[in-house]
Amino acid sequence: MMKSISFIFKQHYFFPLFFLIFITPSYATCSTKHAVTGMLPYQNEAIKIGVVSGSLYARKIANGDFAYKIIEKPLKSCLGVETLIIQKPLAELLALAKSGKVDLIFDLAKSKERNQYLDYSISVSDEAPYIVSSNSLTNSLKSGQSIATLKGSAWIEMTKVFLESIGFENNIKLVGSISDLNKEPLFVSGSSHITNYHGFKMPISEIMGSHIAVIKSKSDILLPVINEIIEGIDKTQLEKEIIGFNNQYLSLSNATLQNGNDINVLMDFHLFPFYADKYNNLLIFNKYKNLADEIYGINLIDQDCHDDNCFKLYGDDVKMAIYDKEKLSDRWPTNSLGLVRIVLFKNTDINDVKRIGIMKEMPSDLRSPSKKYIEFLHQEEMVEYFMQGGIDAFISTNLDGKLLLAQNPGLNFTEEQLSFKSVVFLVPKEHPDSKALLSILNSLIEISNNTGYVAVDKHARELTLQSVIDGKKELRLRDFYSYIILSIIFVVYLYFVYKKVTVDPLTKLLNSSLMKKYHKKKSYNYITYISISNLESIKKVEGVEYANNVIKTFSSILVNSFPKVDKIFRLYGDHFVVFSKNSSVEILEYRLGILKNNSEKQKVIFNCGVKKMTCDIKLDLIASTEAMYANSLNDGALFYSYENSKEVQDYINKNVIKEVITQALKYKSFSVNFQPKFDLKLGVIYGAEALARLYVNGQHYSPAVFVNYLEKCGRVPELDYLILEKTIDFIKINNIYDVVFSVNVSSESIACETFKKKFRAILTENDMIKNLELEIIESIASEHKNAVISFITEIRNDFGVQISLDDFTTGNSSMILLSEFRFDCIKLDRSLFNAMHNNDKFKRSVKNLIKEIRNFSDDIVFEGIENEEDESLVIELGVNKVQGWKYSKPISPSDFMIMIIGENANL
Repeated sequence: MMKSISFIFKQHYFFPLFFLIFITPSYATCSTKHAVTGMLPYQNEAIKIGVVSGSLYARKIANGDFAYKIIEKPLKSCLGVETLIIQKPLAELLALAKSGKVDLIFDLAKSKERNQYLDYSISVSDEAPYIVSSNSLTNSLKSGQSIATLKGSAWIEMTKVFLESIGFENNIKLVGSISDLNKEPLFVSGSSHITNYHGFKMPISEIMGSHIAVIKSKSDILLPVINEIIEGIDKTQLEKEIIGFNNQYLSLSNATLQNGNDINVLMDFHLFPFYADKYNNLLIFNKYKNLADEIYGINLIDQDCHDDNCFKLYGDDVKMAIYDKEKLSDRWPTNSLGLVRIVLFKNTDINDVKRIGIMKEMPSDLRSPSKKYIEFLHQEEMVEYFMQGGIDAFISTNLDGKLLLAQNPGLNFTEEQLSFKSVVFLVPKEHPDSKALLSILNSLIEISNNTGYVAVDKHARELTLQSVIDGKKELRLRDFYSYIILSIIFVVYLYFVYKKVTVDPLTKLLNSSLMKKYHKKKSYNYITYISISNLESIKKVEGVEYANNVIKTFSSILVNSFPKVDKIFRLYGDHFVVFSKNSSVEILEYRLGILKNNSEKQKVIFNCGVKKMTCDIKLDLIASTEAMYANSLNDGALFYSYENSKEVQDYINKNVIKEVITQALKYKSFSVNFQPKFDLKLGVIYGAEALARLYVNGQHYSPAVFVNYLEKCGRVPELDYLILEKTIDFIKINNIYDVVFSVNVSSESIACETFKKKFRAILTENDMIKNLELEIIESIASEHKNAVISFITEIRNDFGVQISLDDFTTGNSSMILLSEFRFDCIKLDRSLFNAMHNNDKFKRSVKNLIKEIRNFSDDIVFEGIENEEDESLVIELGVNKVQGWKYSKPISPSDFMIMIIGENANL
């Protein structure tokens, strides 16, 4: 059965919407005392009604009319005049009202500025102003992100007051329309324009009334009529029509389940972030679990199997799996929940890959007939085989594989992308409710995609409990003794039920369901996250039963190592959490030392992360987990503290920076700066070097950081092409063809066939550009040298691109490279300066080197000029073309244009 939509939307969201909900064709009317008589000002003109574009009143209701008709029709009838509807953004309507070109405006709150030229009807509805964010609200505010709000709205002043009250100084960005407002990542809006599907929001002021505003010159005539119309609307229909409104705006299924609302969902295998462990509320599965419960009252029960008996037990239930066409004979697939990238992880030390690990449930089209595949039920076991050399490679999703391999940083591996696959729910065709289930699951997927649903209100249970407490319920007992006996039996029953649902059956420790309860008490100082690091190897050698005994033994050691006042939870598998009342990390370290000594006697090894407790249990769990994983990289450390261990921050930063760089490459967020090159003889800018830069949320990332990362993962060709593309766009947009633009290209890029193909294509498309230069670094890898020389020869001949050699020094390899290819320009490296200053002998050597270079190249540029002394030395050596911070640092494209325009003006 589908739950009432009132579980999804707060009631005060609907009061502003009641005009949209009523489907009765009859409208409110006015009494005869307001009809026609006395309406002389409108006998020869229409009433001009302002409706804010995109607002509730501009929508159509169930009978096909626009919502504003609820007021407009009876108003027109009462006054016996015509009306003119003017739909414009709010700020434009207010300007028209000031000049008397609009008589009334729907849906306005009172404000001091508006009170000067508007009067108001009685309240039509109550509305709460909210601040809404697409990400964590606190992080968005702390980052200094601008807060958008509607131009001309009463929310502007409220936003300023709210920011002052919490000590923030974010800028306020004004947007013209409600539709544009809802596209902003951080904005303030009335509750009638947002829904509970916005994951991060909070009210910033008390509830305010929404009115129909009338210009003062017409208020004596119009307001009495409008007030009577508002009073005549039957608001009791609101709750009755809620379901109809929901069907209008959500893609709900009309199907119902006939065989119970508990639906098992079998996880073929862990698939992060769709599924990893059921305690992580950020997982995609949990999103659909919450959504199914709130909308349809359906309980999606995740079954995470670890043995054949479990797979047999739940094999005929719904599955969350990777889409595989060959396995659809007995199942219906839903629409896609999202895509995962399938990757082959290979050991770089093995040239000929023969044995490949693959999960049993992976699609068959990922297998090659020429290879031998070893099937696994668990990814951890597959990766363990890979680490030990049992297989040469394994197939996994990109994120899962990296997360598992991250725990073994010493292993050298490469990635080869195989395919993208959809993750879907698979509904058994033989299931008695198969068609209803398929319809409902597809509905959940569509609702999630269309509304941006993140999380559902979690307070329903507390509200229900509170209503019972507040309700006046009288207990009448006919038999006092029977009541006492039944009460005792009930208490005993509750005790056993409580123990069953709150105590882990294997270890007799508290389970994770009680963590939130104890965390709220705020009586604990530290959270310690512990995992057994060698349990998988124990399981592999000794079997599952023995591994379970190890978990039980370790649990007993945990209990004996910590005081009784501390709370110990088994989170899942071999993961444990301890809430400690210890007053310092030193005392906690002593306890962990006892745990280590006792564990080593049982040949159990554990990793441990510690964090000081806050009021946010999710933050504490995530942070202590990060500290634990950082600790897993160092066998010599007993534990890592989230606050005090530099290694933890390094671990976090490393993963954050990787994600930032990956996303920047994906969305082309890298920018290009230009460092001008100068001709000292002519006194002009003759060229510029294009350099990659990365700024994200005000944070500057050094080229040394992102280039090093991209080199390690083999993605430098993508960056080289992106900078080339942005440079060509800059040349075309600004019509600059008399300045030579240099773009750095690595030998790895030139050795990449995809890069070369795209490079030739973009030059073919932009064949009018003849002022492009490629800078090739002097330290070309020996295995790439022939490919580099061949490619740059073709590019020069086919497209007229100039080729320069960058970072030239005095090494023998440099002169050998000159003899093999004639470069248009040689760029002398800054390092030569350090040796020439105060060393006449070396200076003479460099002078002779320059003479020798001129036999191989037409042009020489000295880079790294920082001061007058450097410039004098360059002139003494007979070099006129220079580049360096003495003349200009790398600057933005706009600043470079200003410099070019300024130079042209001075010519």
